[in-house]
Amino acid sequence: MKIKDQFTNPDGSIAYITYEDADSFEHLLSKKVTQVYGICFVGDKMLVVHNEKFWGPVGGGLEIGETFEECLKREIKEESNMKVLDFYPIGYQEVVCNGETIYQLRYAVLIESYGDFESDPDGDVTEIKLIDPKEYKQYFDWGEVSNQLVSRAIELLSKSTKSYSGKYLGKTVTIKIDRPIRSKHPKHNFIYEVNYGFVPDTKAPDGEELDAYLLGVNEPVEEYTGRCIAIIHRTNDDDDKLIIVPEDKEFSDEEIQKATNFQEQFFKSIILR
Repeated sequence: MKIKDQFTNPDGSIAYITYEDADSFEHLLSKKVTQVYGICFVGDKMLVVHNEKFWGPVGGGLEIGETFEECLKREIKEESNMKVLDFYPIGYQEVVCNGETIYQLRYAVLIESYGDFESDPDGDVTEIKLIDPKEYKQYFDWGEVSNQLVSRAIELLSKSTKSYSGKYLGKTVTIKIDRPIRSKHPKHNFIYEVNYGFVPDTKAPDGEELDAYLLGVNEPVEEYTGRCIAIIHRTNDDDDKLIIVPEDKEFSDEEIQKATNFQEQFFKSIILR
């Protein structure tokens, strides 16, 4: 999508803006990129920051020698004390003013908190909020461009493995077992070679609860609390699987593939750590 707009600067000069969606910013590496902003989400909440006189997304100018991604991560850390988990290009703005052309980048970003926000090192941001994205126009409104940025950010992040399954990596997770080891699949008749269940009160992109394999426990159980060491990410199906193990056990990728092949053989997948 391409959107054209213009605005008048305080000095009376007119800036002509062309926004365009982009899946990559590689073609801008040789251009004069001056600004990087992130449309950031913690779960389903959108981050806005109060910068001097107004609310808006996180972002700022590139420092000498910084890559686009380094700038994005630094600005988010400084202005909100948040950690970047995943990010995707949304689009960019070409701004023409007084005969000069500059470019401004926009990313969709999945984040989580390092801790409480106390202060911005530069003193620009004084307050942060997590809001319902439907209410973003109460905080900033860039017209058709902001509509596109927010809707495209939500679309892109909904496809991120890290937005719903990746957050469990390395964490202690309690799962319910509804397909115990040595039981038969009710429809396809194969035998479960490990305990298989789900994380209660979750929702994966397929609309069901987030599934999990339990490895290293060779007797049927109804519930188990263990450590998530990996994720089986199916590349041809919206259905990731957590790999849960006892705290004192480890499994290699090859061991995970062998243990879950009874079911995963029917899908294409990769193992994420």
